[in-house]
Amino acid sequence: APLYPHILPTQQVDVSLEDANKQVMWPLFFLYEEHQQSDFLRQCGEDSTLSDHLSSVMDPSLAPPPWDPERTLSPSSVSLYFISYQTPVKRDGKWLWLQDEAERVLPKKWVQVKATCTVRELVRLEGHIIAQFPVLHV
Repeated sequence: APLYPHILPTQQVDVSLEDANKQVMWPLFFLYEEHQQSDFLRQCGEDSTLSDHLSSVMDPSLAPPPWDPERTLSPSSVSLYFISYQTPVKRDGKWLWLQDEAERVLPKKWVQVKATCTVRELVRLEGHIIAQFPVLHV
């Protein structure tokens, strides 16, 4: 069963414009399905890289998360993916993922993204449909 619906943020999350640098700030959602865990970053500058954000959530100077005490995940050891033409939809007040291929216009596929990709590049990738925030599978 998919992990998504019960771990998606429930509060309203918006893309915003940072006045100081005139930079669009995006929320990012990193999903560690193997561990059934996630990291949600509320504001990530469009010029920052995915590696920048992985380094902040996997900072070796901080205690490891309880679900990865051996630090099996690190910015240099993980691969990032999004599912093309996949987006959560809100039905009856709940976030759901379209599991039925008949409901889709285009077929989904896993697309690998380099950690050097900027947030701006990420949101512009072909097939990356963003309903509210980018979801990256780690």
